[in-house]
Amino acid sequence: MKRFTFSIVVAMFAIAFLLVGCNSDKNEPSALELGIEALENEDKEEAKEQFQDASKEDKDEANEYVELMESAEKIHQALLDDEVEEAVNTYQEVEENEKFSLVTFIFADEEATLTQVLEERKLIDEKINALLAFFEPEDPEMSANELYMLKTNDMLEEEYVTSEQEEAIKEFQEAVQQIIDERTQGSESPQQKPEEEEKEEETEAPEEEGKQEEDKQEEDKQDEENGESAVLSHEEAKDAVYTYLYGEGAGDSSEDSNFKLEFDHDDGDAYVFHYYEVVDHGDGDGHTATLGWYAVDSKTGEVTDIME
Repeated sequence: MKRFTFSIVVAMFAIAFLLVGCNSDKNEPSALELGIEALENEDKEEAKEQFQDASKEDKDEANEYVELMESAEKIHQALLDDEVEEAVNTYQEVEENEKFSLVTFIFADEEATLTQVLEERKLIDEKINALLAFFEPEDPEMSANELYMLKTNDMLEEEYVTSEQEEAIKEFQEAVQQIIDERTQGSESPQQKPEEEEKEEETEAPEEEGKQEEDKQEEDKQDEENGESAVLSHEEAKDAVYTYLYGEGAGDSSEDSNFKLEFDHDDGDAYVFHYYEVVDHGDGDGHTATLGWYAVDSKTGEVTDIME
């Protein structure tokens, strides 16, 4: 009887030991969790070791972290080697992955360069879109202006312009130049008319000129009555844009602000203004970020958001 009781006691101790062991294993963090914790502590070597030891069920996720670490290291090395294009392409391939933020510490020392490149390229895209808003080759009502050629040449000189952006800019330049050439050819002096036809026109000219002058005076009078002969100054047009943006009496706050509104050029009867922000990186460097382009009708004062 005593022997039977002893056996029962031994069995109970064995079961209790197994239960404690199981609970201990359950509370122990997995290799995957330890690897993630190492990344949070910016210890990439420890993270790699833990991910390599990940269990079978965690292996796919562990491998994903390893691949992201490799991408971050590739970005780091590319920036060190001044291979900006490779760094940007790699970054854009993985930036949407929600886990990527855990590995950006790997190229933290070079991140400012990467950010600058991406911001400058975004700014170039904005400039291209703004130019297309001023002049679209397929729209014959828009004017081709030599000023656009100068602006696009400046863009081609940008340090971080992409090959795709270069191609878009050059296509735009070719379209502008083609329209300018066509209009130049169309304005060339016509061939000399026959002498008899010229005499006939000279006879009719005084009467025709008198009629045209009367018509012009009548049009001017009607314009004056309708208020259409008044032309806004650049400053008045600028105030109109501020009113459009911020309401009546907003005024010019650019003197004490990073937000600037500047006259850019005339486009027919419209004054075109560039609205932008001056971004200071705090180390003496900075850039401008376009906020909008606005056209003001010099006769009516109507403001149009060109980028909408």
